[in-house]
Amino acid sequence: MEDITIKGKRIQREFIILMICVLVAFGINIYSIITYQTPWVELWTYLPTVILFGIMIYLLLGALRSLVYVIRKVFIKKRTMK
Repeated sequence: MEDITIKGKRIQREFIILMICVLVAFGINIYSIITYQTPWVELWTYLPTVILFGIMIYLLLGALRSLVYVIRKVFIKKRTMK
């Protein structure tokens, strides 16, 4: 069985992408507070939900990135076979 090594640069990039997703979720929460004119205390009381929503965005983005990777591999393979 081979050891899998993940480079620090890759971990750092994934962490930055995760933080961007959480910030997007936080921004959506701020937008909804402004739109529906709810109390600003919801910014902190819904923080666990916002973090979970950010993780959900990250997972959906990861699935999309994986799909793009697979599609690119298939088309690159087809181009080299010609």
